[in-house]
Amino acid sequence: MRLPELATLNIPSFELALARGDHPFDVRELTVTDALSRPFEVDLVVRAPDADIDLASVVSMGASLRMQTLVAPGVMQSRTWNGFCSAASLLRVEPEGLSTYSLKIVPSLWRAKLRENCRIFQHKSVRDIVLTILAELDIEPRVDLAEVYPRLEYCVQYRETDFAFISRLMERAGITYYFAPDPPASPSEQWTPEHETRLVLTDRAPVPAEPLRRIPFTDSVHADVRHAFVTKVKVHHESRSAVVTLRSEDFRRPMDRPLTVQAGPDHAQSEAKYERYVYEHGAFVVEGPESSPPADAHEDEAEANTLAARKLAAHRGGNRAVHLSTNMIELCPGAAFAIDGHPRSELGVETGFIVSTSKLRGDRAGWEFDVQAVFASDPFVPAEVTPRPRIFGVQSAVVVGPRGEEIHTDSFGRCRVQFHWDREGQLDEHSSCWMRVSQAWAGSAYGTVTLPRVGQEVLVEFFDGDPDRPVVVGRVFNATTPVPYKLPEHKTRSGLKTCSSRGAGGFNELMFDDAKGRERLHIQAERDYSEVIKRDFASTVLASKSTNVGGSEVSAVGAHRTAHIGGIKTEYVGDQAVMHVGVDRAAFVGRMDIVTALAAHSTLVGTNGCGIQILPDEIVLTTGHGATLTLKGGAVFVDAVEGIQLTGGRIRADATQGGTCEINCGPSSLAGQPVGAEVHVKTLAPAAEPHEPRPPRSGGATIDAARVLTPLPATGTKPEAFAQARLGPPLVIDVALSTNE
Repeated sequence: MRLPELATLNIPSFELALARGDHPFDVRELTVTDALSRPFEVDLVVRAPDADIDLASVVSMGASLRMQTLVAPGVMQSRTWNGFCSAASLLRVEPEGLSTYSLKIVPSLWRAKLRENCRIFQHKSVRDIVLTILAELDIEPRVDLAEVYPRLEYCVQYRETDFAFISRLMERAGITYYFAPDPPASPSEQWTPEHETRLVLTDRAPVPAEPLRRIPFTDSVHADVRHAFVTKVKVHHESRSAVVTLRSEDFRRPMDRPLTVQAGPDHAQSEAKYERYVYEHGAFVVEGPESSPPADAHEDEAEANTLAARKLAAHRGGNRAVHLSTNMIELCPGAAFAIDGHPRSELGVETGFIVSTSKLRGDRAGWEFDVQAVFASDPFVPAEVTPRPRIFGVQSAVVVGPRGEEIHTDSFGRCRVQFHWDREGQLDEHSSCWMRVSQAWAGSAYGTVTLPRVGQEVLVEFFDGDPDRPVVVGRVFNATTPVPYKLPEHKTRSGLKTCSSRGAGGFNELMFDDAKGRERLHIQAERDYSEVIKRDFASTVLASKSTNVGGSEVSAVGAHRTAHIGGIKTEYVGDQAVMHVGVDRAAFVGRMDIVTALAAHSTLVGTNGCGIQILPDEIVLTTGHGATLTLKGGAVFVDAVEGIQLTGGRIRADATQGGTCEINCGPSSLAGQPVGAEVHVKTLAPAAEPHEPRPPRSGGATIDAARVLTPLPATGTKPEAFAQARLGPPLVIDVALSTNE
């Protein structure tokens, strides 16, 4: 509207102040746009007699504009916009010497658009992050926040200005901001440029300190209107979705039970069937009371419901709105008011309205002021209009951890990294949040596990491109961590090679060499190697197999063991060889069976000592019950407790020395003489018994058990296969007795 140019009513006066001090600018025109959760912009057209003003001395300097106007007799109103000059231009030069310039004044918050950054915030709430950024910009806001905002485990500002970053955080958290001038300390104090246009942060509708300002409605404006008024009132209703459904995912929850919340109208609405369904990975994840796993960030159902209600309110905000014109220039965004005298009943609500946007245009002759307002009874939440940055593709990062640690992980096998763009990280465990690590296979307590180690380079992607939701998807070698095989010489090699931790220098390895003609599979265990096969195991070696055991080898076979050897079997035992057969043992030798024992050879049958023992100059064959055959030196001794019987068609005994065959009976006499035999009987006393060779006594010789259980150490040269075995002619003992029939 163009207000009537009365003598003094509604005639504006402008007061421009610049931080540079005195200036020649005279304000001729202004346009001011202002809105909730948007920085105001004051565009001025000014005149100055100097065509050569240094614009650089004006730009980026503090500036403020105060507008005053008499809206009714005795009713003076004013607005102040305090900030800095963001732009200045020379528009034209006139012949009379007055040059025209344009100036733009914006709040200090606008400076946040000049700073772009990449940084990480951890364990901070949205409130904490926003106040930190504002403090760095030397902005001290008035904080009017009622809600308690949960801490975020990880929040990334990535390639976005400080303004875009805090704007999207506040939009998501439902924090509205506007600008309100700080009034003078007392009514008598005059306005000065130091009375800053104050940034206000709020999460609730403004509550006036006094009864709501009620402004009368006027259908038409004419010269007789000399009071505050609103006019040209328009009511706007718009159809919008009435239900918001949110779904998110948290890897700690079962995959078949994702968290889903819904916000809808308190009462039936025709729009209730129109749903906005939103899926957002990690949307409900906030930090728990403890920061160490597994009690780290997790999905919070209460926060999920709050977020759904907030998104619904943001979407429906402004579906009922009022547009009007007024002469109350103090109705800045965030101000509350009511309308009196309008015939439409809904405009007379006691709760009133809240200014959401305003636009002021004017010059020295007059001005007009248009306002858009929302119903105070409708929850107002800023719309999420600031886009979240997206990172598509992979980024490189280095794995980090506490000083001295080579492997830093948690119960989920996650790791921490530092991105190359992070200027604030210290290459320690505080550089990032825990990040899940992609594995080649991941099942329920099965799969592959290879944990990234501190100092290794990894590749990171982001769920839906969200910088706050990183996941490690790969690892790459670099100059600091080179490949384990020399390339390109060993380009046919592939496999898995680990490194002993911490700092041991050893490794386990599974290596494949695919070079044609020398293909090879190599396995190395730096220390121990174990295999578990729960059923059958088959191994086929088409050529040779070699096994070298540096220590001991133990083999246990629960059932049967069969070995087929097509050629020669050779075994070398450096100490003792012990075999225990529980039942039977059978050996079949198709040609020769040769056993060479350099000290002794013993064979026992039963438990009574029956067996044979062979020494280098003695062979003892015994029943264990008093019957023994002993071959010692050049003599043969037969000892039997119960008697000796020789039976045969012909028994011959030749005495080659002396021609005498003696039968010593001790004190006993010989009973009977065989026919045709010359028998010499000599009775000997015990003391006269021959000494060498000495026959066994007391019922026969016995086998030395020590020679059976713990064989004496063997001395001599190890025989080669059959080469040193020498068999002489068989020994024949011919004992013959002649008989005449």
